Amino acid sequence: MKSTRRKVIKSLAILGVTAYSNNLWLDKAFADSGLVPVAVDNATAKMLGYSEDHTKVDTIKYPRKAGQDNMKCSTCLLFLPLAEAETVSGGKEKKDWGKCSIFPNMVVAASGWCNSWSQKS
Repeated sequence: MKSTRRKVIKSLAILGVTAYSNNLWLDKAFADSGLVPVAVDNATAKMLGYSEDHTKVDTIKYPRKAGQDNMKCSTCLLFLPLAEAETVSGGKEKKDWGKCSIFPNMVVAASGWCNSWSQKS
């Protein structure tokens, strides 16, 4: 009986240490990679006409953008600048990117645009 109990306790201890170390490794792996920019071919991005450059939006397809140079992600109600500790994958400049509530766990270009743009109050 004692040897079985010892084996169980030893196995649980090894399992706990393994799980903890894997969690630390995964946290480091995700922290090193940074936040991923929204891909232009993302289904939601396509549906909303997202572009990383607001000056290249097709104004025939999205007429509300025509003549509106201030309509860009950085002036949108849904845009949040990145926190000091956050990074963007691919070595991109952090100041050029931010979070958008439409695209969780991804970042959008500050100079981008999509059809969900709403003026900050």
